[in-house]
Amino acid sequence: MKHKILKTLLAVAIATMTFCVEAATETVNGIKWTYSVENGKASLGSGEYLDPAIPKSTSGAITIPSTLGGYPVTRIRIWAFLGCSSLTSVTIPNSVTNIGYEAFYGCSSLTSVTIPNSVTSIGDSAFDGCSSLTSVTIPNSVTSIGGSAFWGCSSLTSVTIPNSVTSIGDRAFCGCSSLTSVTIPDSVTRIGDRAFVLCSSLTSVTIPDSVTRIGDRAFALCSSLTSVTIPNSVTSIGDSAFGKCGELTIFTDKGNAERLRKMLENAGANVKEIIEQKAKKQESEEQESRGVRWWFVLGCVGTIVILGGLLFWIVRRKKKREGAFINQ
Repeated sequence: MKHKILKTLLAVAIATMTFCVEAATETVNGIKWTYSVENGKASLGSGEYLDPAIPKSTSGAITIPSTLGGYPVTRIRIWAFLGCSSLTSVTIPNSVTNIGYEAFYGCSSLTSVTIPNSVTSIGDSAFDGCSSLTSVTIPNSVTSIGGSAFWGCSSLTSVTIPNSVTSIGDRAFCGCSSLTSVTIPDSVTRIGDRAFVLCSSLTSVTIPDSVTRIGDRAFALCSSLTSVTIPNSVTSIGDSAFGKCGELTIFTDKGNAERLRKMLENAGANVKEIIEQKAKKQESEEQESRGVRWWFVLGCVGTIVILGGLLFWIVRRKKKREGAFINQ
C-alpha cells in the first residue's frame, strides 16, 4: 500500500508539471469527450486526477473515437477513465499507441477491453482494480507490461502474453485470484518482483528457456500452485519467490537439479521433488530427427515393396508369354 501511495503522489506531481496543455471537448455518439492536442495528436483526458475523459456516470459499452477535433487519438492519458465504475466494455481504436498510468483504475464493472495491435505500452496500474475483467489478450505490439498493470483484477481467469513481451513488471498480476493459467512466451527474460503474488487459483506454471531471473515473491502465496517448470536458463530466484505455495513438483533440465536446489534455498519453496528432464529444445530436435529417420525407413521400405511388386509382375507376364508361345 505504501508503494502505491508513493507512486500516486509521484504521478500527481508529474501530471501537475507536465499536463498543462489546455483541454478541449467534443461530443461523439452522445458522449462528451475531454482531450488535448499536442504536436498534431490528440490525447484522451485532461490529466487531472478527478477529471476523467468522459462523465463518470457513463455506462455500458463504449468505443473510443479514433479522431477528436480532427486529430488522431494516439494516447489514453493518465487517469483517463479513473473511477468510471459503470463501464462494461471498452474498444480502443488502432490509432492509440499508449495506455497511461492508472488509465482504467477502478473501472470495477469492466468485463472486456479490446487492445489493438497499435498499442506498444501499457502503463503502471493501467487496469488496477478492474475486478470484473475476465480475460485479456495483450497484442503482439506490446514489449513490456508496465508494473501493477492488472493488480487486483480478481475475475481474470486467463491471460495471453504475446511473443513481443520481454519483461513482466513488478506486481503485474498481483492479486489476480481467479487466474488459473498463464502462458509465458519464449521472449520474456525477466519475471518481476511479486509479479504473480496472491494468484491463489494458479495450479501450474511453465517458465520458458529465455527467462534468467525470477523476482522476489514472484509466485508467493499462490496456494494452489503444485507444478513449476524451471529451465537451466534461470540464474537467479528471488527471496520467497515461491513462499507459501502448495507442495511443489519442480521440473527442470537434465543435470540442473543440484544447482536449482541451491537457488531455491531462500525461495521459500515447499519442494516435493525435482524431476530432471531433457531440455525441450533437445527433445524437440531428437523427436524431429527420429521422425526424419522413420520417414526415411518407411520410404525405403515402400520403394522396395513397389519395385518388388513391379519386378514380380514383369517376371510373371514374361512367363505367361513364354507359356503361350510353347502352346501354340
